Amino acid sequence: MRQHPIPQDITNYKFHLIGNLTLKQFAEVAVAAILAFGLNSTNLIVIVKWPLIFIVVVLGIMVAFVPLEDRPMDHWIMTFFKNIYKPTKFFWKKKARIPDFFNYRITSQNSEYFAPNVDLNPIRRARITEYLRSIPTEEKLDAQDEAESLRVYEILQGFDEVDVQRQANQSSTPQVAERPQLKTRVRKLKAIN
Repeated sequence: MRQHPIPQDITNYKFHLIGNLTLKQFAEVAVAAILAFGLNSTNLIVIVKWPLIFIVVVLGIMVAFVPLEDRPMDHWIMTFFKNIYKPTKFFWKKKARIPDFFNYRITSQNSEYFAPNVDLNPIRRARITEYLRSIPTEEKLDAQDEAESLRVYEILQGFDEVDVQRQANQSSTPQVAERPQLKTRVRKLKAIN
C-alpha cells in the first residue's frame, strides 16, 4: 500500500529565500542594514556613531532570528508599544441613569393602590389588643443569665466611678519596679527503657 504525505498547515506557509531564511526575516535584516548604513553616513562623533550602529545591527538580527517564548521579537516590541500608549485609568460614566422604580412618585391618581386593606372594626380591634396583652413582655432569666447581667452592670458602673484626682497623684510619682529574681532551672530527663 502506498503511503500518503502528512498534510501541512498551508495557511501559515512562509516563503523561504535561502535555507530557513524567510522573506520577512530577510526584510528585517535589510532594514537594520539600511539604518546602520544611514547612521554611518551621518556626522556624529565616532564614540556615539559606532555603538548606535552596533545596537541597530544586533537588534535587527534579534528581531529576525531570536524568538522569546515561542514568539518573534517584533511581536514583543509591538505589544510593548501598544501597552505603553494604552490608557491605564478607566472611569465609570459620570452621569448614571437612575432606574425608573427609584423615580416613582405617589400622586392622587395612583394613591388608591397604597391604601391599607385592613379591616379595623371594633370587634377585630378588641381581638388584636387581647392577643397583644396575652404575649409575655418580660422574659424570666435563669441563674446564669442573672449572674451575667449583674456582672455587666457592675462593670458599667465601674466606668462611672473613675477617680481622676487619685490617678493623677499616682502617675506623678515615678514607680520603680523591682527586678525579678531569675534563676536557671534544670530538670532531669527520664531515661527511656
